[in-house]
Amino acid sequence: MRSPRVLLISLLISAPPATAAAQVVRGQVVDEGGSPVSTAAVSLLSVSEEVLRTVEADEEGYFRLEADSTGVYLLRVERLGYESMNTPPLPVEEGSTVVVELRVAVDAIPLEPLLIRQRSWTRRQDPLIQDFYERREAGHGHFIAREEIEARQPSELSDLFEGMPGVTRPRWGGDDVRFRIAQLSRLWTGTQEGDCRPSIWLDGMLVRPGGDREAGSQTTLDDVASPMEVEGIEIYQHTTDIPIRYNTDSSMCGVILIWTR
Repeated sequence: MRSPRVLLISLLISAPPATAAAQVVRGQVVDEGGSPVSTAAVSLLSVSEEVLRTVEADEEGYFRLEADSTGVYLLRVERLGYESMNTPPLPVEEGSTVVVELRVAVDAIPLEPLLIRQRSWTRRQDPLIQDFYERREAGHGHFIAREEIEARQPSELSDLFEGMPGVTRPRWGGDDVRFRIAQLSRLWTGTQEGDCRPSIWLDGMLVRPGGDREAGSQTTLDDVASPMEVEGIEIYQHTTDIPIRYNTDSSMCGVILIWTR
């Protein structure tokens, strides 16, 4: 353990004869450039390096310690990001105040190597994501996996539906998709020409019921997530293919299941 540079000034303060005077060690912790080091732990040690008392320096690096008796002491300075250091021995006389400036050096803190893995790898351990891949293997519905999203690099999620059979988008473009459901009446679905807004689920939670007359129907596909956030998408245009868990009263227009990474 290194010794810091110490600027030592001893001030002898006389005390009334009948009064026991305290011995004080006070000062400031600064860095090598002279700037204050806040909240450093400053300890008063015996010559055998037994810790007798510890205080925390304030925001400007100032501290104050009292010694119970006269003698020789050491100071220890500890602060995250700086080298821990002991001072040379400091003689403390009866009734005296010892003023010190403690200069500490910045310490290079070794860090463990940081291993960064794609969040999608961890997310794939989620049972819901595993269900996505199992359903994709079964082949019911239409599936868009992360690999396809990265290959196509869409600006918006709705771009992934461009040209998909049975899917329509507004003629002027836009951020939503509809499924062409010829069997549904306009009275039931609230749509025109058999186009119907599917319900949208995000990570197993319903975020938009299907049909234009349902609450929340103003939410569009691109409002729900961005392509970079998505691990996979399931598209079910026919109610007979929808997994039981997601086949609810709001699924008459089909279902889009979105899974984030």
